[in-house]
Amino acid sequence: WAGALSASALALLSGLLTLSLIGYETGLVPFLAGLVIAVLPVPVYLTLVLWLDRYEAEPAWLLGVSFCWGALVAVFFAIVVNSLGVLLVQGAFGEDAGNFYGMVVSAPLVEETAKALALFALFLWKRDEFDGVLDGIIYAAMVGLGFAMTENVKYYGEAVSQQNAFGVFIVRRLFSPFAHPLFTSMTGIRL
Repeated sequence: WAGALSASALALLSGLLTLSLIGYETGLVPFLAGLVIAVLPVPVYLTLVLWLDRYEAEPAWLLGVSFCWGALVAVFFAIVVNSLGVLLVQGAFGEDAGNFYGMVVSAPLVEETAKALALFALFLWKRDEFDGVLDGIIYAAMVGLGFAMTENVKYYGEAVSQQNAFGVFIVRRLFSPFAHPLFTSMTGIRL
C-alpha cells in the first residue's frame, strides 16, 4: 500500500502544480471559468467511452486511475517538458522558432509519450485486464479524456482572459473533443 499511496500523493501534487501554473498564467477568474467550461462536458464524454465497454466492463478503479494519470500526471509532464523545450529553442533561434517547435514538434511527441507511459504501465501492471483491442482503446480513451480536460482548463482560461472564448469553444468543444482520446487510442490498439 505504501507504493500506491506514494504514487497517489505524487499524482495529486503534480495535478495541483499543474492547476497552479495554469491559474497563475491565466488569472483567478479566467482560471475558474476555464475549469467550469472544461469539466462540464466530461461526464457525457466518459459515458460514451463507458458505453463502448458495456459488455465486458473494466474495473472502475482502474478506469479512474487511467483518467487521473491523463488529467494530473501526463499534463504536468507535458507542460514542464514542452515549456523547457520552447525556452531553449527560443533562446537559440528566436521566438518564432520556439513557438513553432512547441506547437509542431514538441507538443505532439511529448503529449503522446506522457499518455502512452500510462498505458504501458497499466499493461505491465495489470496485463490480465487487457483482454483484447477494445480494452486498450478504453484505457487509452480514459487517459486522453483526462488529459484533454486539464488542457482545456488552460485553453479556455486563456481564451476568457483574451476575450476570444467563443472561437476556442467552437474548436475545442465542437470540432475536436475526442482528439486526445483518438490519438492515445492508437497506442491502446497496439497493446
